[in-house]
Amino acid sequence: MYIQDTVKFTRDTKYWALTALSTTILTSEKAIEPYSEGIFNIIGQIMQSGDEQNVKGNALMVAGRLIASCGKDKIKPEYVTLFTNFGASHLVGESKFELKETAITYFADLSVFLGDEGF
Repeated sequence: MYIQDTVKFTRDTKYWALTALSTTILTSEKAIEPYSEGIFNIIGQIMQSGDEQNVKGNALMVAGRLIASCGKDKIKPEYVTLFTNFGASHLVGESKFELKETAITYFADLSVFLGDEGF
C-alpha cells in the first residue's frame, strides 16, 4: 500500500517502505516466494513510472534481493532481463550516483542468484 499509492504517500514514504521490504526479503529468504510475483509486478511498475531516481534505485535493490532469495526455479527469465537491463542502463550516463550504487547492489544480488552455473 505504501509503495503503490502515489496520491496519499510521498516519495520519502515510498523510499522507506521499499527499504523495509528489502530488509524483510533479506531476512525471510525462501519464505518470500509466495509473494514474489506481486512484488515483481509492483517493482516493474515503479521502474516504468515517473518516480524519482532514488525510489527507482531502491526498487531495483528490492528486485535483486528478491531474485537472489527465490532461486532459479522460481524466477521468470523475463524478470531477470527487465531488471538487469534497467540496472545496466543506469550504470552509465546521467543517472544520480545513488541509482548507480543501487544498480551495483542489484548486480551483486544477481551474482548470488546466478552462482557458478549461470541462468
